[in-house]
Amino acid sequence: MRARLVPSPAPLAVLSAVAITIALLTAAHGAPVPPSNHIGIAAGGHLVVTDWEAGLSDAAGQPLSPEGNGLFRLRLGRQFNSWFGAEAALGYMPLDAGETLGTGLIYDGDLLINLKQGPVMPLLILGGGAYHVFDGKGGSDLDWQFHYGFELRGTINRRLAVRGGLRHTFADSLEADQDLSNHIEVTVGFDVLFGAAD
Repeated sequence: MRARLVPSPAPLAVLSAVAITIALLTAAHGAPVPPSNHIGIAAGGHLVVTDWEAGLSDAAGQPLSPEGNGLFRLRLGRQFNSWFGAEAALGYMPLDAGETLGTGLIYDGDLLINLKQGPVMPLLILGGGAYHVFDGKGGSDLDWQFHYGFELRGTINRRLAVRGGLRHTFADSLEADQDLSNHIEVTVGFDVLFGAAD
């Protein structure tokens, strides 16, 4: 029988991210994001919807399925034109709930597609990367992941934009006998824009 963890603070983080996103987007009134570079940070919640074979186990050897926790992400990207952009991101995901399980990193590469121009722009996110769980009790694991999501990005001024959204991630272990797991992420953050033509 698979060992389960105590409930995590992820649901509270998700609700907080949604509330903060709504509040920040009310301040968005600038122009659409111009072709430029951006560096940004985001925080929120990471929920594991179906059991995740993360390579972790308890003292008795029973596999542990993390149920989610907080999430922090640093991203660097480029807006190529009014419709398309791309970014790479590194996320940090603490995996502890009742006992220390380890550290989780998320590696992402994303295509950003602007669905509509304006001060507040809906984005379609398509991408992939990996989950890397390491330095914890019971083992470590590296799982490929791919995802899609939707975000709202609002410009405060020419140098600052706020973003908030949701993504659905599918992860697969490197072990062939393990199934896909489903993850939901809700985050809010901001981007600092630089390198745009004056």
